[in-house]
Amino acid sequence: MKRRTKVEDLPCGYGSPSGWGCGEHIDTDLPAEHRMSFTADHDEAIDNGGSLVAQVLVPMHRSCNSRKSNHAATEIWAAT
Repeated sequence: MKRRTKVEDLPCGYGSPSGWGCGEHIDTDLPAEHRMSFTADHDEAIDNGGSLVAQVLVPMHRSCNSRKSNHAATEIWAAT
């Protein structure tokens, strides 16, 4: 995922079914501790029943991934 993000210049949150991520460039050469470094996010958090395997991984900045935490996507229903 990190190599693909670098080669294809994938933005933060690319391919996220739930729409998380800021959409900005990810510098994959930054040290892991840097707040804007690359992380691979499980779109459905493990805490919320997501799996370690067979799940969409999304490239994200460390800070965006931290902000997302284990939040789930929200469905909005119109009032009737």
